[in-house]
Amino acid sequence: MKAPNPPEEKREGGEFVNLSINQKNTMFYLFNRKAAERILGCEVLKIEVWSIAILVFPKGKRPKFVSKKLFKRDFVEVRKTRAQTVELSKLPRGWAAKSSRDPNQHHYITDQGDRLECSCKDWRLQRDEFKISQPCCKHQYAVLFSLGFADYQQWKIKRLAELDALAEERRTPLCR
Repeated sequence: MKAPNPPEEKREGGEFVNLSINQKNTMFYLFNRKAAERILGCEVLKIEVWSIAILVFPKGKRPKFVSKKLFKRDFVEVRKTRAQTVELSKLPRGWAAKSSRDPNQHHYITDQGDRLECSCKDWRLQRDEFKISQPCCKHQYAVLFSLGFADYQQWKIKRLAELDALAEERRTPLCR
């Protein structure tokens, strides 16, 4: 039986040594060439993920470091932009979003009281692989926009205030 391949190692200068294939795929879900092209507005040949930044190699230009924060902002903005085209249907406990890849398939966004959850792969990946406490996919942004919110944080603040008011109302005796 053949031994499994050892995890890939990052070249000297980079932070990530002995990455598993799953870790590498997750990292490049956020830090990738397409995102670098959107951020810089030019063709990018390759990127390298370093400990504090991303080294980007634009075509015909010198390599430059780009902040990880810019990649994270792009990650959110792409989902907000894609949310504009999501078709939603209201359900008793949430919403159904028509899949952009298969019009016969839907992703379900449920209201869990203090958070929204979605059945799509992007949401699960953010929660399970990135360990994001409040993942937000394009389907959730579509719901938030339809409710008049610009982002998840605005919704969460209002929702928690509503839940606090409801809890306070239940604690107040009817007869004084």
